[in-house]
Formats: sequence, C-alpha cells, structure tokens
Amino acid sequence: MIRGLVVLGATAVLSFGFSTSATGAAPEGLRVIDRTFGCIPRALTGNVRAIDVTAVPRGSVEAADTSAPRSPGFIGVASGGWAASSELVSVRARRWQRFLPTISAAGVYASRECRLSRLAVPLSNEGLSGPPTRWMKSTSCLGRGRVIIRVQAVLATSDPWRDLVTGSFDGAAGNVVRASIAVRSERTGKPVAYMELARDGTTKLWHSSSCDR
Repeated sequence: MIRGLVVLGATAVLSFGFSTSATGAAPEGLRVIDRTFGCIPRALTGNVRAIDVTAVPRGSVEAADTSAPRSPGFIGVASGGWAASSELVSVRARRWQRFLPTISAAGVYASRECRLSRLAVPLSNEGLSGPPTRWMKSTSCLGRGRVIIRVQAVLATSDPWRDLVTGSFDGAAGNVVRASIAVRSERTGKPVAYMELARDGTTKLWHSSSCDR
C-alpha cells in the first residue's frame, strides 16, 4: 500500500457530521458525493508534471477583467492552462460563467481523462503549512506521475452522479452546500493541497511547498 493512502471501503463516514452509504443517500433530501480519482497531469518538461489548484470565494473575480462574472464559490484542480477543458475535478456552488462565453452548471464534475481510484486520501490539511489562504488563490504545483484527488460535497438536490451524454466531463449537478477537495501524489503519498468550500461561499486553501507562492 502506498504510504499515506488507504483503500476506500464501502461506507464513508463524512466530516460533515453524518454518515452515508456508497449509494450517496443523505438526510433531508441532500445528496453526498464522495469520489476519488487518479488523474495524470499534463507534462511540463521531462517527467515533471504540473497541476493548478484554485479556490475562488463567493463574490471574487478570478480574471484580470474586473467586469467578469463574480464567483459563486469555487474550488478545483486543473492541468494544462487556463481553459474549461483543463479542469480535472471542480466544484461550483452555483452556475458560473468562469470561461466566456459558456455558463457552467452548479455541481461537482470530473474530467473523463481521470479514472476512479480505490485509493483515498484524508480530507484534512495535515502535512500542509498554514494558515490557509482565504482569498482568491490559484497556484501551480509540480510533481511526477499521477495525482489522487478526492472530492466530497453536499448538494442541495437528490440528483446522483451521472455519466453525462455530452462534453468531456461527468458529474452531479445541483447547488452545492459545502465541499472539500484533497490532493496527494500517488507516487509518494504526500499531500499536495487541500481546499474547502463553506456554506456561505467562503473558501480555504492549503498547499505544499511544491507549489508556487
């Protein structure tokens, strides 16, 4: 077993204060999504690969253009530059026009280039320096080989995870109550980043020293 990673069992006990089965059932009509993916970042040079981890709290503008639509609350992992097609795993609290001219639906999404993994990482900032960044932050993290990305989110809908018919992403659509994403190196088991999206749209981001500051 890779150091720092564990095998995901049939039942997950959530940090949100209640437990759920692998079917995603949750109380009061909410849907809990808890999935782990293995993703291969784009090569930067030689064997070095790079991912971008981004947290954009509600009301913030990510683009240089201050007239761009403000974020509803967003956390995500991408690789390959500034483009919708570069997103690996992303969470949008509400629908958002992050990349013009497309308005993307609220929910939790993963690229079809990523594959489901039985390895899971703790939803924790342990091993990452603090305090967390609470404002808009996007940073590039360097490493080798695949990254393991675990995303856990509570959606204000009962819609399940779906293999979407169109596009290059699958996911679960619906307004997000709260969410977290943890990223680790599959090769070393070391934490790379951890992000949280709170009910009020605020965000927190921790990242390792392998990321730009």
